[in-house]
Amino acid sequence: MVRFSQLPLVLALLVPVSLFGTTIFNFENQTPTYNPATMLGPPGAFTSLSLTQDGITVTISRQNSAAFDLVNNPTLSGQMPPSWGNVSLDPFVDSTGGGFIFTFSQPVSNFSIQYGDFDGDSDKASLLAYSGLNATGSVLASSLDNYGKRSLPLFDTISASTAGIESVLITGTSSGTGVAEHPDQSIYFDNIVVGTATTSTPEPASLFLIAAAGIFAACGGVVKRKLTK
Repeated sequence: MVRFSQLPLVLALLVPVSLFGTTIFNFENQTPTYNPATMLGPPGAFTSLSLTQDGITVTISRQNSAAFDLVNNPTLSGQMPPSWGNVSLDPFVDSTGGGFIFTFSQPVSNFSIQYGDFDGDSDKASLLAYSGLNATGSVLASSLDNYGKRSLPLFDTISASTAGIESVLITGTSSGTGVAEHPDQSIYFDNIVVGTATTSTPEPASLFLIAAAGIFAACGGVVKRKLTK
């Protein structure tokens, strides 16, 4: 039988354990819809885009059903961050149409995304994390990040961390002298990272192995005591 000294270990193994996983979404398996080398401007190919990774789906849209694109980074400027690969999220077909909404197929516990722009104006990004789908429900967390007048390939990361996030709204603004001001969205995005938290309890087979291990240890102790008498 299991000795009393082993009971704390056995009971601890029976307690549900929180497991944390991290999922990264980028756009490298997507076909760019905007090629600056061959097109006069972004066509606005998407109003919704879904990406699935590690069993989680993120659906990307914009407020007011505004359009967006995936830009071919190598032909954009030659200054995109190497870690962004060849494809990034591009809102410039409608830079006043509204922020990006990221909706998840299951609640997540943290969210982050990288962003940046080219110099000439001062940029900042704001984030609201919601308890409901499509930027609805209660605001669970918020964040504001000032990118300033820096320029890609330098980028910033904006993030939020709290339980039960079902969607995130991100808006960007820019202002400057001699350039157009965009009140809603004028920055590029890439490398979405989300974290999920689940609980796990031992399976029945695991419980059997735990009990067997305890019995074996107890029997070993009895045999040892007999041999040492």
